[in-house]
Amino acid sequence: MRKILLIVIFTGLVIIISCSKTSNPVMIPNMENPDTGYNLPDISEGVSADRNLGSNKGVFGAWKIRVDSETLQAEIIPARNAHAIGDIFDSDLSQFLNISPCGNCLIIPQITWDGYQNLAMKVGMKHPFDNIAARPDLHGFDVRAIFILPHKFSETFTDIKVINTDGVEEDANLDMQWSGLLSPDGFTSHYDWLTTDTRYFITGNDLPGNLNPFIRFFENYNTAPFDPHAPAGHNVMAVGSGYYQRTAILDGEFLENPDFEFYIIADVAYGQSATFANRPDPQYYLPAFNRTEAWRIEYWIENNNLTFMDPSSTADLVVQVFDWQQNAVVDPSYPDPLNLNGVSESSRVHQLELSIPGFQLAPIVTDVNEGGDGSPDNPLQYRLQVTNEQGMSGNSYGLLAVRDELNGSPSPMGRMPIPDIPAGFPYETKDILDYSYYMLVNVNLRNGFYMHISTADIDGELFYSTRDQLAKWNETSIAPDFFMDPGHRKFLYNWDYDYDGITFNVDGSGLPSPTITFPGPGRYNTGLRVRTNSKPPREYTYEIPAWSTGEVFQNSLPTLGTLTDATSSSRNHSAAIANDKFYLTFVHYEAGQQDIMLGILERDGDMSITHVTDNTNICNSPSLTVVEEGPDAGVYVVYSQIEGLGSFVYVDNGDLNGIGFNTGNAKRISSGPSSFEYSPIIVDHSGALHVYYQKQIVVDGKIYGANSPDYNQSWASTGWIVDNGSMYQLQPCFAYSGAFVYLIWVDWINGTNSGYDLYMAGSLDGENFSNIENISTTPGMVHDYAPSAAYHRGRIPVAYLSWTSSSERNVKVTIVNLNQSSKTEIMIDPGETDKTHSFPAIGCSSDSRFIVMYGEKNTTANRMYLYCKEYVFSDGSMSQYIPYNGVSMGVVDAVLFEIFPVIASQTPSNFVVENLFAWTDFTDGETGSPSNFYGDVKTAYFITERTWYD
Repeated sequence: MRKILLIVIFTGLVIIISCSKTSNPVMIPNMENPDTGYNLPDISEGVSADRNLGSNKGVFGAWKIRVDSETLQAEIIPARNAHAIGDIFDSDLSQFLNISPCGNCLIIPQITWDGYQNLAMKVGMKHPFDNIAARPDLHGFDVRAIFILPHKFSETFTDIKVINTDGVEEDANLDMQWSGLLSPDGFTSHYDWLTTDTRYFITGNDLPGNLNPFIRFFENYNTAPFDPHAPAGHNVMAVGSGYYQRTAILDGEFLENPDFEFYIIADVAYGQSATFANRPDPQYYLPAFNRTEAWRIEYWIENNNLTFMDPSSTADLVVQVFDWQQNAVVDPSYPDPLNLNGVSESSRVHQLELSIPGFQLAPIVTDVNEGGDGSPDNPLQYRLQVTNEQGMSGNSYGLLAVRDELNGSPSPMGRMPIPDIPAGFPYETKDILDYSYYMLVNVNLRNGFYMHISTADIDGELFYSTRDQLAKWNETSIAPDFFMDPGHRKFLYNWDYDYDGITFNVDGSGLPSPTITFPGPGRYNTGLRVRTNSKPPREYTYEIPAWSTGEVFQNSLPTLGTLTDATSSSRNHSAAIANDKFYLTFVHYEAGQQDIMLGILERDGDMSITHVTDNTNICNSPSLTVVEEGPDAGVYVVYSQIEGLGSFVYVDNGDLNGIGFNTGNAKRISSGPSSFEYSPIIVDHSGALHVYYQKQIVVDGKIYGANSPDYNQSWASTGWIVDNGSMYQLQPCFAYSGAFVYLIWVDWINGTNSGYDLYMAGSLDGENFSNIENISTTPGMVHDYAPSAAYHRGRIPVAYLSWTSSSERNVKVTIVNLNQSSKTEIMIDPGETDKTHSFPAIGCSSDSRFIVMYGEKNTTANRMYLYCKEYVFSDGSMSQYIPYNGVSMGVVDAVLFEIFPVIASQTPSNFVVENLFAWTDFTDGETGSPSNFYGDVKTAYFITERTWYD
């Protein structure tokens, strides 16, 4: 059982000086002048004056810490029970601290919130004596602070045993939430059973658990010969040393009570090799005076093939162990002044034990050292293979125990008895028997099963909130969790705010990231490099995209010849965002030749233009789809090509960089007699390409389809695919859910003296359409035409023109709610006597939001302007959400329909929306036949915030 202390106040640190391995009296300081001299008793009686005394490990100090989480202040209350045993408190230096000289050996200089709603508490320790010249024999080694906090989620590891002070083995038990300390260097059982001993502490409350987390202090890895008068190395806390500071991360959930209390017990290894006569010139037997068990552990994961629910998948847990005594040689003459490197008995690492019940049914045990001698620059290295025997679906914590050869050994290996009075005889007490170093490890399952959609998971190693990827007003701070470091302070973290994937330039350090200020709107590839404490350090580099909101660019595609360009007349299917690029296909006229072009834009506005066609045939109405991965990755463009008295649909393809078009890949979809096939659209669905187009043989028009299961190697016509008996099917478009293809078209099913209506049908296989439905809200009464559709989460918003008078065209949106079998019509912009509108385009930005883009022409002034508006659907009504004020144009004497707006939207992160807009701009004039057909292809790229709705 672990004991929490309820204690009397005192201040300072305590350093244990061991009892000798004989019954030597205790050193007593001269409290009137503690820094300059010590009035020690004559210990020559019964002991040789030059006898070298022993080494030991004991309590360094004990404190009750009270933290006010509102004021971020800490109160330090000494917790040693000096009253119970008098001012002289066992064979250590604690008696100095009850009176003087050190009332401030433990400090907490700063407490801050760390960006994770946890407290970052700086803890400083220093040696109680300032004058090394007076007492060079009081150096301590391997100092650590053991934290005792309340449990949240206690976990018992039945495969790992802990030896209590009665010599009884207990199941290891600790808090799986790191016992409230999120930044431990390890765990120990030391002093866990002694804290209620009234000879040490006032009796306190029992809490479950026998392992407590600790952090190390005074780390100094030098192993050069030790000079007591200029001490360095071996993790020495030297007499006269100043404050050594570490940052302890406390779980914020513990701090709901403003007056949160916990306890720190600090301990130290110490060696006494000087008597009263020779104390100005002591000898230090190192590493014998260092800690018995290992003093440092590092680990990482290699060959990680752990797979979701796969009981045969494995990963290697690689462990490095640092142990001062591992390579030391036992000296039969110890303590031998001629051999200061010798030890009295072997104290090597015996074996490693790993219990990871989430994966393994039995513990993993090894004593096989892959290499190393345990020294600071050459640690022991072990490999434990973890198998997902239990079919784990996510990461799993495990407990690692590193056992020393002396584990379980009683006094004098254990803690020495406490003397009742300074010169008296020891009374019975309990020894520390558990010489093991414990570590919680986190074994990550790559690409595990995570339900929290607002958290990104990179190979089960790095987790961060996707909200942090959105930089409002060009600033953000990313707070990731690295799987081996839940306290976010163990390793070195560096940031590159514009990482190119090759050269890492350090722009900031720490977790969470410093506030990142981007130069403007855009997508930035932020790099995080994690450098571990292993030897040599291991580096993990992650790329975390971040988006800064606003307009990134608005520009024109470059002119390829003497004439300018025009966008696709297929509207909403001629642009795409994929492969970290923007793709746009359009018509270009030059020297009497009208071709299909492909523009590929980078996120910074850089672009490349390539010919899809380059022949004397007139080509029209291109659409595209992008396949991002696999052997068929590439860009596929469908278009209509005039041949003689008819026009036919073709598909051509190139790679993701636009290479390969116009090199013999073009395939004609059909080979019928003279007909008019136009307005084609293309979708990649269920491992096949599907093309839909309007086909007119005489005067009637119907929607036809074709599919290619081998990605433009061969095509098969599916004929008339939406047979509702109509002879007048026009202007096909689609909305794609990822499972269903929803085809929307204009239908004049009632013939003469009726209006055009909008129809919709769905298909699971992309070939057979059913559930044909009229989605116009006033069927046959007005003309609804020029549809543009998108899909998001069970809703299909369809933008279109609706009119009763050809001079007054209204822009409307009908939202088809598939889940509720309902539809809602919204007026976006009504036509008026002197105002009419172009074909609209629509895109779903996220959730219940969509963007409508259209041109508005003032027929009196003969000027046209472009509008781009975003709306949110809530409680059955629509409201404008964000106006894209930067997307605008002025047009002189332009044909209304030839603006051809295009939208491509995607949500690359849960809180980010990317939108590409394209349109034909006539600001610089217009050319071509028909009149005013050609202008400039303009593009704009906007990044906006996505609002997540659960």
